[in-house]
Amino acid sequence: NYVDINKFRKSLASFRISSHTLMIEKGRHSNIQPELRYCSHCVNFIENEYHFLLVCPFYNDLRKRYIKPKYFTHPDINKFNILMSCKNTVVIRNLAMFIHYAMDLRKEHSSTNV
Repeated sequence: NYVDINKFRKSLASFRISSHTLMIEKGRHSNIQPELRYCSHCVNFIENEYHFLLVCPFYNDLRKRYIKPKYFTHPDINKFNILMSCKNTVVIRNLAMFIHYAMDLRKEHSSTNV
């Protein structure tokens, strides 16, 4: 009930259960070795949930809009875990919005670069 808009709630739930199209999952279904599941925007970075949420520069504008700087400034796995397990309604709603819009942007970018 803390994410009151269905499309954002669905995006957050899918992200949490790894039901998404990031290369860490997509590569698993394509039999790509985990260490080769690179981000299409970065050189030599694995596109996993942590990278997508806190690191990838492609999403910086959205990240700055929806996620507090304390999470993505000098990011680490601990900050990722804290953010993903946060109970604050506003933080979780903003996280869901970031995930939704970033996935849309990712999809839009990949469809124009085919």
